[in-house]
Amino acid sequence: MTTSGEPTRSLAPEIVREVFLYALGAQDSNPLEVQLDLLAGSLVCRTWYDEACRLIDNAIFRSLFEGREYKCNDILRFAKLLAESRRLGLYYYYELIETMNINVACLDIDESDRAGYAFEKILRLWPPNLIELTFDMQGLADGTEESRRRFNRLLERLAPLCDTISRVYFHADGNACHASINSFITITARRLLSLRIDALRFEQSTHDALRICTALREIHISQTMSDCLATVISSWPDLRRFRYDMGMYDNFDVDACILALARSCPRLGSFELVTNNGFWRTSPENATLEFLVAECPYLRRFGITGDKVMNDEFLARVLLRQGRELEHITLDGCVNITGDPRVTRREWGKGWPELKSLSLRDCEGLSVEFAEMVLDRCGKLKEVVFPEQLIAKDIELLEMYGFSYDGDDTWRRE
Repeated sequence: MTTSGEPTRSLAPEIVREVFLYALGAQDSNPLEVQLDLLAGSLVCRTWYDEACRLIDNAIFRSLFEGREYKCNDILRFAKLLAESRRLGLYYYYELIETMNINVACLDIDESDRAGYAFEKILRLWPPNLIELTFDMQGLADGTEESRRRFNRLLERLAPLCDTISRVYFHADGNACHASINSFITITARRLLSLRIDALRFEQSTHDALRICTALREIHISQTMSDCLATVISSWPDLRRFRYDMGMYDNFDVDACILALARSCPRLGSFELVTNNGFWRTSPENATLEFLVAECPYLRRFGITGDKVMNDEFLARVLLRQGRELEHITLDGCVNITGDPRVTRREWGKGWPELKSLSLRDCEGLSVEFAEMVLDRCGKLKEVVFPEQLIAKDIELLEMYGFSYDGDDTWRRE
């Protein structure tokens, strides 16, 4: 960028703008390459910088490398331009960065070490608002042993540079367990507030790493294999959000985990369990769920999805009896929940006075009487999802209470 006081011959701002607009609208242009060209152009001089800033897609910077398989050269160019931007004192782009997405597909090429160097270079810039790293490791499932070693080396290089990182998402590659992931969690544990892990087999070292994440506030575990997660939960006294998506062959001890949450996480505000089970799988006991709702005074969001065992006894005993403070309830796919007034009426009382959203998608046996009680007694309700069959029978009921259709079986009111 020109910084001297000497006069220079330059293009007028309106001409620069037209050139940039032409690049943006060019047919067959690669959107990413165009954005990188704009970023490079913005470093030429102040006029070019001002015009480019108006056209650059800030979303690309807020979540780096999201939504596509970036090639090694793209990543390297991005890193170099960001570094040059910072060197020139142009902090606008650098300060936009909030998330960086790392797809291992870019590691399965001869220049993988160069791509790893680029990720490292970006972290060494210490973007002040970068708080989240996402690792997409799906490509490792069918990859070579060498690609796995590359990924392990990458994690080892990046972990010491994650001082600002408080949110991490590992989207793994099946049932494999990577020692480097456990080491990464261990190194960053004290700062982690949010952790999501998909499709990773937990080993003892995984549980040991999770135990030192004592500041954790959000955990989302999906399609994993863990048989002693309950022993880890007591290490998370500040946990606010818990979600577990059970896998087909999961040996997750659901009751033990729920009891651990109730006893160890007094600030828990959201509990979500996705079972997608058949009649062969054990569901949480009503007594366990009742204990959770009763012992967590800040619990406002409760969800169980896909459970084929939960019934109206659970609805009455757990949610209606103990869940007066709940604001969001999701029971999608819990096909045995009907809201039978013979079971629920005795516990209804004032219903859910704080309820703002209720979803009973695919609960095809839901009774009209229960739906009417919800609409009549939940004055703060703003969003509701009822099964399609019920809406077809009684659409006037929803309209009478001020709800209008918003698509995808969802009804809302102001």
